[in-house]
Amino acid sequence: MIVENDCLILHNFPMGDGEAREEVPMDVINHQQTEREAQRVQANREELVERIARAMRADGTAQPLQGLHLYRHSLPLEQVYSLVEPSLCVVAQGSKEFLLSDNRYRYDPLHYLLVTVDLPSIGQVLEASQEQPFLSLRLELAPTLVGEVLVEVGHSSPRDHAEVRAIDVSPVDRHLMDAVVRLTRLLDARRLMLGEDLDAASAAYRVGYQDASHFNREYKSLFGVPPMRDVQRLREGALASAGR
Repeated sequence: MIVENDCLILHNFPMGDGEAREEVPMDVINHQQTEREAQRVQANREELVERIARAMRADGTAQPLQGLHLYRHSLPLEQVYSLVEPSLCVVAQGSKEFLLSDNRYRYDPLHYLLVTVDLPSIGQVLEASQEQPFLSLRLELAPTLVGEVLVEVGHSSPRDHAEVRAIDVSPVDRHLMDAVVRLTRLLDARRLMLGEDLDAASAAYRVGYQDASHFNREYKSLFGVPPMRDVQRLREGALASAGR
């Protein structure tokens, strides 16, 4: 039962000699849920920092797989001119700014940058230090794949194309953070299977997956083949290269 004036939720707990009733304010429940979500996002953000830092031991750029770029810088950088492809850019630590014409787009651990078309722009790392280096990832977005996903989820195109922005900054929510962290876990999962000769299930649990089948599905979606087949392919490729 909801009491309209005080916005209370009435919970009934059956007891041996009758019923005991406890009224919980709705705003308390909402506050608790918000706190739990904030804690989960913060835990994911800390994990993202750890995983990118582990993958990038020194300053620079790495591309662990096609379309995924990792960045680490221990000092703020001067402005860099570049052409940016359609991408999702997420910062784990530090902050960066993109300049496009007269507009500035600053993003940090609380905000992500989305680029929807090829754009000439100026980028600059603003916050970075030896103790807390700038850490980020950029995921290229293939237009055909994005279109297929939009159709699959039933998202219709805007009627007024003037409303569509080529670049924008938005808050990072828990759903996006969850997806980004799972992506970095898959990369770690691959390192463990190659470097420590773990099977797929053991690697999945080591990187935080509770369900090995879920890990296998996401791994295949990212790398194109199941984990153990991918590892075998990589090993065979390394042996062939060594033989040459």
